[in-house]
Amino acid sequence: MPWKETCPIYEKVRFIAACSEEPNLAEVCRRFGISRKTGYKWLARYEALGIDGLKERPPLALEPPFDRMKARLRSMEPPFDG
Repeated sequence: MPWKETCPIYEKVRFIAACSEEPNLAEVCRRFGISRKTGYKWLARYEALGIDGLKERPPLALEPPFDRMKARLRSMEPPFDG
């Protein structure tokens, strides 16, 4: 039997639907194999943005340490020439 493939947004929509039927969020999260923190995050995004809030998001790019150091050096006063 072939593996059943689903896309992440479909699973999130199923999760939201299950939350509307089951008042116990912890139980729904357990059934879907996600943490309660993730469950609350998905619910909040759905309530704020609707179905668009459930789309995959790229990870936030962190500023490289070297760029932070350059910016800090630029903001410093030039050395005293005296």
